[in-house]
Amino acid sequence: MKTISIGTTLTILASAAHGAECIDAKTAKAGFVLERPGIHSEFRPAAGGMVSVANEYQSQSPQTQFLFGGLIEVFRDSETGQLAMIPLSDLRKLFPLKAGAKSKTVFVRLAPNKQPNGH
Repeated sequence: MKTISIGTTLTILASAAHGAECIDAKTAKAGFVLERPGIHSEFRPAAGGMVSVANEYQSQSPQTQFLFGGLIEVFRDSETGQLAMIPLSDLRKLFPLKAGAKSKTVFVRLAPNKQPNGH
């Protein structure tokens, strides 16, 4: 019977854990999946500069989000309810993002059975 050193074993385990390639700007355009224990999120491009995100949680109901530019949540839907964040300015002016740039955007929050709330 052969013995394997602890270092060799850890190297083998670390190599197996890496699995998928890293996402870059080119591959992200086709969509990608992020996972961690208990959460599975699938990111897919959608019309109008949106990214659709389908989240599956081990302990909760599934959730769908729409993120403008892949960063700013404008809509969320799940069994627990819906939420829409309506920007009162043009979000397209924020992109492409520039280092050091600052911007302020006011949103109106819309949710079922609640009066609109501006942030």
